[in-house]
Amino acid sequence: MTDAAKKVLISGGTGFVGSAIVRALAEKHPKFVIAIIDHSPPRSEHILPKRTTCMQVDITSTEALSKAFEVVKPDIVVHAAGIVPDLAERFGRRLEQEAAAEALVLKSSSSKMVTCALRPSVLCGPGDYQLVPSIHACIAKYETPFFIGNSFNLWDITHVDNSADAHILAIENLLSSRTAAGEAFFIQNNEPIVFRNFCLAI
Repeated sequence: MTDAAKKVLISGGTGFVGSAIVRALAEKHPKFVIAIIDHSPPRSEHILPKRTTCMQVDITSTEALSKAFEVVKPDIVVHAAGIVPDLAERFGRRLEQEAAAEALVLKSSSSKMVTCALRPSVLCGPGDYQLVPSIHACIAKYETPFFIGNSFNLWDITHVDNSADAHILAIENLLSSRTAAGEAFFIQNNEPIVFRNFCLAI
């Protein structure tokens, strides 16, 4: 694969996962032109390469999204935006909607537009503002820890940098051999851990 100046559009590029992808992509392919669309500006803990372009865009708006695509004219699109679920929504439809969206993306893969899907497990690492901080918050409030079941079920965790590397490998594959086209891949550290031990380590 030639490292030509490809235009890359990354949705959710200012967030935890997206910013890790942006950093990894800029490091591995410095000639790539990276544009980010996100509903919010970059967080202070998520450092982005200086030459990255950021646009505040509501990706749920078809009109706003179309305008962003017209401006960037991307060769590569990475969708890393996510909706943080409302904890009060006990039986939310988020996962069902994500599965439907993934199926649509994979079905759309063709010789003109190749696609694939990545399925990382629970993420952690620098800039995490959900997993570890929520456990820290419970500790700070002296809440009583409890586990459902025997607490010895294995749990997969993915470091955010490993997830970013997986995205880079997917991009490189779809730009060359295309053997990943139309496929979905589970991403994890390959080091399953008992959730109880993970909490105790924190």
